[in-house]
Amino acid sequence: MSAEFSRGQQDAVDFLERFLDRARHEEVEHQRYGLWGGLHQTHAVSTQVDRLFGHVQETRRRCMSCQGAIRSWYANEKILRVSPVLMDGGPLTVSELYWASSAPCESCMHCPQCQRDTTHRTQTRMMTAPNVLAIQVRRQEGARVPVAVEQQLDLPGFPLMELIGVVYHNGRDFHSGHYTCLCRGPGGRFWSYDDTKAVHRED
Repeated sequence: MSAEFSRGQQDAVDFLERFLDRARHEEVEHQRYGLWGGLHQTHAVSTQVDRLFGHVQETRRRCMSCQGAIRSWYANEKILRVSPVLMDGGPLTVSELYWASSAPCESCMHCPQCQRDTTHRTQTRMMTAPNVLAIQVRRQEGARVPVAVEQQLDLPGFPLMELIGVVYHNGRDFHSGHYTCLCRGPGGRFWSYDDTKAVHRED
């Protein structure tokens, strides 16, 4: 893994995913795991990586042509992805972006019952809360869409989650530009990390 990330700037989310996958692979190789069935994954086991960062994501899909049975499956995810959109009233919060990402959407795909491509309605949602929830705000090209990041994330059915850090990227793409971050420190205050400046506390 070190050779892949030894040159140039890398996508921080890509790095995190590959690091967690590698750590999970090592846990499985050394048989440090418990059985975890019912999920769509290569190894039906749970490692310490899954216990810390993993959450179960449910996907439900139904053909709108034949109105057949709803098909559902479950996957082990380590990053929750949301996409910001511009709306009247100011920036959306992270919790609002989560609800938007969980809303049903329609797309064309093959229906095994109709035996042809039809419109399907698909919905995904987070079923369990990890100890550490990593969230990626995926922006499209163009003007930067602002997001209101809450210090406490309160989603119905989940424990109250406290913000511990934010990684910011400024640049045209993830392989160029500049990364900075804020991390919560002693006393609950945030500290700013930027390799062009000295570390300082945000008031």
